[in-house]
Amino acid sequence: MNRLAKAIIFVSVFSFGSTLCHAGALGGLQPGVRGGIYTDSDDFFLGADVKFSVLMLTANPSVEYVFIDKGTLVTFNADALLNVLNLPAVSGWLGGGVGLMSFKPDEGDSSSDPLFNVIAGVGFGVLFNPYVTAKWIFADKNDGFVVAVGVRF
Repeated sequence: MNRLAKAIIFVSVFSFGSTLCHAGALGGLQPGVRGGIYTDSDDFFLGADVKFSVLMLTANPSVEYVFIDKGTLVTFNADALLNVLNLPAVSGWLGGGVGLMSFKPDEGDSSSDPLFNVIAGVGFGVLFNPYVTAKWIFADKNDGFVVAVGVRF
């Protein structure tokens, strides 16, 4: 993928996150943006998500664009989180979910595979609500470990 396409994706992800920020002002939604690394392949990613309460759980749908050399890789996730630590300035959560990993190589056939993931994270109740999360992905031939940092608005 060329640099222009990567720049367009980068701007699009952050524009999507900015749009979610305005939606968060409506109440109950906590939009965020994040970046990190897929540790098994050393590929960087950018993503956008939103958190909102559903009964006793927190729903956390997200999309991530992974910067790979020879193609396009995007994941779409629907995760549920359970808060396990609730202090005034620190919160922690565990969860999991399902998703879709879509891969389109520069040459050859595209593929979309279902995935399952397990998540653990910690957030801080300071300016921009930064957080760190770890995610284990289980997908057909694409298992991996992801580390991310992000902010919520």
